[in-house]
Parts: sequence; C-alpha cells; structure tokens
Amino acid sequence: MVTPEALKSAADCVNPAAYYKSCVCGKISTNDSETFTSGNALARDLTHHAATAATCTQTGNREYWGCSRCNKNFSDSSGATEIDDVTIDRVPHDWSADWSNDGNNHWHGCTVCGAKNDLAAHTGNAGVCNAPQTCTQCGYQMTDALNQMLRNPIYAQADLELYEFF
Repeated sequence: MVTPEALKSAADCVNPAAYYKSCVCGKISTNDSETFTSGNALARDLTHHAATAATCTQTGNREYWGCSRCNKNFSDSSGATEIDDVTIDRVPHDWSADWSNDGNNHWHGCTVCGAKNDLAAHTGNAGVCNAPQTCTQCGYQMTDALNQMLRNPIYAQADLELYEFF
C-alpha cells in the first residue's frame, strides 16, 4: 500500500519513488528487502551554463547543464552524460617582457590583470655631472644630471674662496 509514512526514498531523476511494504492495519516494514516502487522517475530539470574562459585571476568552466533535482551536471542537454568536474583551472599570468616602474620600484606586469612579478627597488649608477642617475635594471631616471663642475678648492682668503676647475 502506498502511504506517505512508508516512503523509503522519493522519486528522483532516475528512479521512481520506493516504499516499504505496509498493511492496512498501519504496520510498516523496515526491511530493505520488502520494498516496491510506485510511479515514474521525475524528468530532469536542466539549466544551461555557458562556458567561461579561465583567466590568471579566476577559474573558468566548460559548458554544461545542471539538474536542480539531483544536483548533477551533464555535458549534454538531454542529461544523459554525467560529468564530475566542470571547472577549468586558472591559466598562468602573462608577464610582459618590458619593465614597468614608478619612483621607487620596477617590475614585470601581467598583461591581463596587472599583477607584479620581479618587484624590486631601483638600483643605479651614482649619477655624474652631465648624466642622470638611472636604474641599471629598468632604465628609470632616478635623478636629473647634476649639471655642475667638480671643484677642488686650492685656498681660502677672508670671505673669498678660489677654486681650480677641471
């Protein structure tokens, strides 16, 4: 006899509802071998999910159809071919070969998301009279040229200093 109290498992996308055998007196079996099915399996309730490409910042997914009744995913619109994993792993960053820089550091930037790789402080030459101080790694100009002559004082007299220029 089909009664709600005797329900062993509800119908799903594949199987009809299963019931324990029961008596008109109200007694219900709990023995798994004393069961029967009734009705039909439910139709799948599929929702289409378009493919999304993976990037260096987020995973993607392949095209699939998900069933809201059984929470399974399928590679086809009829729900015949179940798939376990729809996720596409993130792809590596696409590091630029060119240096990016600011007033303090230089780095290789990702052309997709802007992440920084090989981040380091500028290092450079000392800068001389007519040449600016530049970073030896990325070429960033850290200071202007000094634009002055080096002087060597040869003597001082009262408020006057004389210099030898070279």
